[in-house]
Amino acid sequence: MEWAYGLHRSWSTAMALTTRHLRFDNVGSGQSERVLRDLDYETEARDAAAVADAAGFDRFSAMSYSGGCMTALTFAALFPERLTRLAIVGGYVEGRTRRSADAAPDALKSMIAEGWAGPDSAFARAFATAYFPEGPMEEMRQVQRMAQAACPPETMLRHRDAINHATNAHLLGQVRCPVLILHARDDSVHPLSQAQKLAAGIPGAELVVLETANHIPLHGSPCWESYNRTLAEFLTR
Repeated sequence: MEWAYGLHRSWSTAMALTTRHLRFDNVGSGQSERVLRDLDYETEARDAAAVADAAGFDRFSAMSYSGGCMTALTFAALFPERLTRLAIVGGYVEGRTRRSADAAPDALKSMIAEGWAGPDSAFARAFATAYFPEGPMEEMRQVQRMAQAACPPETMLRHRDAINHATNAHLLGQVRCPVLILHARDDSVHPLSQAQKLAAGIPGAELVVLETANHIPLHGSPCWESYNRTLAEFLTR
């Protein structure tokens, strides 16, 4: 499904010119075993290490999207000798319930509960729009369909709970490799202030602000080319 969609195909094609790319699907999603388990970031990091071992990756650069930064930073703290570089796209330090004592109920969680299982659900479209308000519309719908196919609703709900209550503040000072943080200026999912906290807490981290409201740039967005170029140059430097 990723290869069928322009967003992932163009990214994979570009990276294949200079790197060997290993994709990791955590347990419960994608092509990994569809079992339901509580989300534990240390377990996820050790799973990632097992995947790297099986593929013959000893030292490597890595990247994470959105909530994947929790596993990536845990990996960086547990296995500092294995990471040469780490890119974090759309990451954060504190989940939404930790950012404010009076945080409002999680509307995105309600959207998942109401409509994640329906391929044409208005709730699923609303969820995708919250992440990609600028579109392009067809690219946003492609990502939505892929996410629905990759992760069942009960797993999504567990992940949402874990993400809302998570913090990686205790890990930031343990990261030893060069880190690039890319974040949308007008991101409404994880605000730019969270990326600034990441950059302030990780020694030597570099923050690049993307001129978009999309949580992650989509193929066809004005900043798509510069985003890809910056990311590729960092990971292959």
